[in-house]
Amino acid sequence: MRRRAGRIGAREPRTWAHAEERYRAYLAVRPDDAEARLALARLLAWQAKSAAACETFSDRRVAPLMTLDDRRSYAFALAATGRTREAEALTRQLLASYPGDHDLEAQLAGLYAARRDWHAAVPLYRSLVQRRPDDPRLQLAYGHGLAALGNTSAAVEPLGNAVRALPADADAGLAYARALRAVGDAAAVREFERVLTLRPANAAVRRELGDL
Repeated sequence: MRRRAGRIGAREPRTWAHAEERYRAYLAVRPDDAEARLALARLLAWQAKSAAACETFSDRRVAPLMTLDDRRSYAFALAATGRTREAEALTRQLLASYPGDHDLEAQLAGLYAARRDWHAAVPLYRSLVQRRPDDPRLQLAYGHGLAALGNTSAAVEPLGNAVRALPADADAGLAYARALRAVGDAAAVREFERVLTLRPANAAVRRELGDL
């Protein structure tokens, strides 16, 4: 009865929490039911309870039953909980078997960027931006990567695209202003001034504008 209640509750986001309770109660008396444990892992992942999802997905009884979507969810949960080495290994494995998955490629690029491996991250971001040019977060990450590699002139365009889409993002504006300054574009002054309207108390930005 509890397992059936959990299965029914898993159909709608509004009843996920109740379904989780039912599966936990069921597994307390039937701990060897791997299918129910996998169903619980899915519910936890859908609710962004990443640490609990990782623990449940990693159960040796669950692994043989996991689908591609389950393994993707596991990879995202690993990254969300800071288990970056495991997340990177699983994400790379999934991409080798199923190339072209946008979300997995974005996650892998983000994992590279987090450890400042821009030589690995930038080609991925370039490919992602080419496929989804209207995603400002990808444009911003791509621009950051190019600037980190010293290719500031190439970074100006994606950073500008990001700023135009995210005008209230002071970090994006600052990165764009610095890139403009690096290439000698007089528009850098205007962008620094705009960033100061977003962060008027930022003394470092004020100093950079004064130096410029």
